[in-house]
Amino acid sequence: MARVYLTFWFDCEDYVSPYEPVSLQRLSGIFARLGLRATWKLVGEEARMLRRAVAGDGIRDPASARAAVAVIGAQDLGFHTDWHSVHPTVAEYLTGTGWEDGASRFAEREGPGMEALHALFPGQPVLCYGQPGSSWAPQVYPALRRWGVPLYMDEAGHLGLHEQPFYYCGVLNVLRLRHLCVRRRGHRPPEEGAEQALAEVDRIVRELTQRGGGLGQCWWHPNEWYTDQWWDGLNFGGGVNRVVPRPDGSTPYRVPEPVPEEERERRYASTEAFLTGVARRSDVTVVSARDVIALYPDRARGRAFASAELLRVAEALADALDYQVHGELALSAAEATYLLARALASPQPAEAVVLDRSPDGPAVRSHPCRPASLSLDAVRTAAAELVRHVEATGRLPDAVPVPGGALDPPALADACAKAYLRLARGAEGPVPVAAPELRPEAHVASGGVWGWLFPPGFDPQDLLELARLGTWTLKPAILQGS
Repeated sequence: MARVYLTFWFDCEDYVSPYEPVSLQRLSGIFARLGLRATWKLVGEEARMLRRAVAGDGIRDPASARAAVAVIGAQDLGFHTDWHSVHPTVAEYLTGTGWEDGASRFAEREGPGMEALHALFPGQPVLCYGQPGSSWAPQVYPALRRWGVPLYMDEAGHLGLHEQPFYYCGVLNVLRLRHLCVRRRGHRPPEEGAEQALAEVDRIVRELTQRGGGLGQCWWHPNEWYTDQWWDGLNFGGGVNRVVPRPDGSTPYRVPEPVPEEERERRYASTEAFLTGVARRSDVTVVSARDVIALYPDRARGRAFASAELLRVAEALADALDYQVHGELALSAAEATYLLARALASPQPAEAVVLDRSPDGPAVRSHPCRPASLSLDAVRTAAAELVRHVEATGRLPDAVPVPGGALDPPALADACAKAYLRLARGAEGPVPVAAPELRPEAHVASGGVWGWLFPPGFDPQDLLELARLGTWTLKPAILQGS
């Protein structure tokens, strides 16, 4: 029977309004009463705001703040950057930085936000990250790995794979699920009544059942229950900082206008009715970040691949430069190339090769002069250099010198596959050199995905180029037991 899952997450980010802790308390309380678990992605300044509220800042209700922190501490915690919409946001300050400098800059800029979450929720793991607005960038992934954050959970148009979870840069992603998201018009699914929102769940269950099971998602912002204005649009929309935040929390922000109390109560009641209806269903299971991580393990990492399996990997890689699915495990193009390179680099034929790491893609796209063909020994030497580079840097080399020129990663992957097949089959003669297209690049948007937060015309193609190079690591996440 097809298994269908639905995950709920909240972007908790309105650190300017006095009403935010109350909304956090009310919404987290609904999940707790129903025995459901959600994922709460907090901005660093939101965490600092809640600490100030708990201490009695005179602006927000300390009892609500304490109650919200207690309930979220028993559910799942995520990170949503340090200051969210304050410019420059993630995509702005990473534009033009390249791969390594960009990764370092992200860790430096956003690290204080992670520290704020750990201070508010000591001992609780941060299970996921999501970008502010549409401020996605590929250089965040090395920092997530370094911080031990195993999941990227959000919605954006930059990158996705068949509207289901996938692995990218060694991190599990729930991203670009598109119409498998419960949103409907506006932002509050229950706004038009719990019945219409439940009808959206019906649609998602039907779709995923036809696919053989999978994951849908619903995301909200706690501020959507007390205002129809957007706190960050008022203060930081269109690429402009209309205020300059002060570290002590005394910034004179423009505060969103609240809706009447009776409207707020209607929204909470509609939300509880919707979630009650979801909880009663037998055809869908509500999951949070920790469950998603458990449902979509990476079965390839750390696994030993026998020679017969390596032969299948080589056959698939020689046929297309793409991710591969072998039963219940998947390999990225980078993993497949690295496995074969390790086998080729070994002085003696190996009975099995362990996938001891998942390499990142190259840092830049190179266009070297390639020879028409190479000897088997030259390919094995190049494979050894690839392995050395991966072990030293964690990523594929931009190019590897060979007699008569150099091989870029596509040509190197193709040569490794062909060389392994020749050795396995006892064939002789030179290995022809070709540079196939990296097919996963097609899953990256070409542009126009940045949105209202940025100044007009913001469309950084260098980030999308890095994202395409990153698709060497792209592969589907396979549902446990599917």
